[in-house]
Amino acid sequence: MSDVAQEDIRVLFVHGDDHGARLRGLFATDPDRVVRTLTSLWSPGNAPKTGGDVGDTSYVLDQLWRVLNDSESAVWTGLVVAGIVPVLCRCALYYHSPAKVSGKKPQKAAQCKTHCSHHDDETDPPWYRPLVIINGTLSRYANSAADTIDSEAGARTAADIKSSWSKIMQRIWSEPGESISATPNAVSERALVAIVMLSLTKIDSSFAEVIYNPADLTLAVSFRNWVLARDKDVMPNVRLLYVLLNVDLLPRSKQFRDASTTAPLPSLSPSHELLTRMVSGASKAAGTQKKRTPAQTAEAIVTAFAAQLVLQSITLEDTGLVVMFLRAFWAIAKTSFTPFARAAYGSKALWAALPEVMRIAAEEEEKEDHLVVIHALEVYWEAMSPSDKDWPEFADSMVQGWVSGGLFNALEESLNIILERENEPMLLTFVLTTMYAAHPRLSPKTHAAFYAQLPRTGMLFRLIQAVHPGEDEDLCLDDKPGEYPAPLTDVRPPLDPTDARWRERAWETLWRLTWVLQPADECAIRGCRMQSESRYSCTTGHCRTVQYCSKACRERCVKRVRLKTSDAVLMDIFLRDTEHQEMCCSGWFAQLEQKRPWTS
Repeated sequence: MSDVAQEDIRVLFVHGDDHGARLRGLFATDPDRVVRTLTSLWSPGNAPKTGGDVGDTSYVLDQLWRVLNDSESAVWTGLVVAGIVPVLCRCALYYHSPAKVSGKKPQKAAQCKTHCSHHDDETDPPWYRPLVIINGTLSRYANSAADTIDSEAGARTAADIKSSWSKIMQRIWSEPGESISATPNAVSERALVAIVMLSLTKIDSSFAEVIYNPADLTLAVSFRNWVLARDKDVMPNVRLLYVLLNVDLLPRSKQFRDASTTAPLPSLSPSHELLTRMVSGASKAAGTQKKRTPAQTAEAIVTAFAAQLVLQSITLEDTGLVVMFLRAFWAIAKTSFTPFARAAYGSKALWAALPEVMRIAAEEEEKEDHLVVIHALEVYWEAMSPSDKDWPEFADSMVQGWVSGGLFNALEESLNIILERENEPMLLTFVLTTMYAAHPRLSPKTHAAFYAQLPRTGMLFRLIQAVHPGEDEDLCLDDKPGEYPAPLTDVRPPLDPTDARWRERAWETLWRLTWVLQPADECAIRGCRMQSESRYSCTTGHCRTVQYCSKACRERCVKRVRLKTSDAVLMDIFLRDTEHQEMCCSGWFAQLEQKRPWTS
């Protein structure tokens, strides 16, 4: 090695009292020298060291991080122009951290902690800290499109990374560090790749071509990170995977729409190919080399969706994006990864999480939040088209999950949101139709779950009222119930979701579902299950067959309101305008009873 090279190494790696300041000064005055020296050291088979101390690389990375986070951007821009980003890529590829060196005690350092306060530098995988500095560079330039110098530096950064990105992904795939564990470090490690890629595609939309290359492992790495994510690492991976999986959304997604370059959009791979590459990331369980079976992989994916839907650490808007990702994944998995649907059909956690999301969204006042209800309903839509082979096997477990998970409560609480939209009554109709079509195959356990959730008189009343606002209108119930609803495979698109008759079909199906699954001789109170008695029939006189088991249950159909008439007196007032009473007084129950013989 030449004397000049030896001196360069000494300046960069030999410590002293004022070494940090001198090194940062060299970054500013002679960035080419810095880049030249690091390039020669951070290369294959040439681990950077001084006197055998690999930790000196950590020291240099620390100084680079400090310069990057300095309020003055000129020094870092000079390093970028000199070629520091390819050098960092080399470091991510070939550097072996102190923890990886046999017999060496890891050095404690404070470097690169700023991005994640709970990350422990002593256990960093070797690719982690160089990638953190690359991410900091991208974050600076991704938000500086108005500055010509920064914009050019950003484009240069993206171009410099492009040639090494796939190789870096191969290293991360084979050396995952703590990203596959449950340690505190895992959160930031799992989020990093997705954050870097989102910034890259914002600067240069054509970078997606690298990901769509079949040999690239970004999809597998990001999906592995997503499957294990349960904290702040969830959303970066969801944002990346959702956009990349929905190739038709790519031109409209925010990061591509805001791109500071005019590069053409990449040629896109079919979605089913992308999903297959994603799923490979979930093919191994954390901490083991044993490969999962397709069924086990599907279970892990469904478990991840169910857990992330109920996370308290993300916003409702982010939860909505998880729901959209679930719907998109399911739509493609029908043909590309069939074990997913089978795992989802029987997932109690998934079918409990979706109604909870709907109920939370329905309570919000903002219209944007109400979209989450619709997206969740669309997931049920995707679940309603099982193949003829799978349908008999999974109908019972799926419908049991829907009913036991709280779907009826969610539908009732979000009904106004559904009815005020033009297309959603069709989705509601198909949800109800699916349950009705499955009822001949339902097990006693699923029937019992229905008994606890029916009748839904209030929901029925509001559905009828949406179609027949006048109380004196006749209800045109189909006289041939045996021919409705048609088999699910016969009522899929093409359909007109704006057809007003979907509202009519919704209440028809709910009424039929109620009378098919609720025994006629049981108490009309939802969940009571006691034998009804004729002496405790409806008190309005407008319907003949609605009966209760006791006076107490009959009074539960009456609203009890406490009015304060004075400072000392509270008066109980019983109102006879409950939903059941309104159905009776409108004459609708009497009309529906005339159609009841078709249930026999």
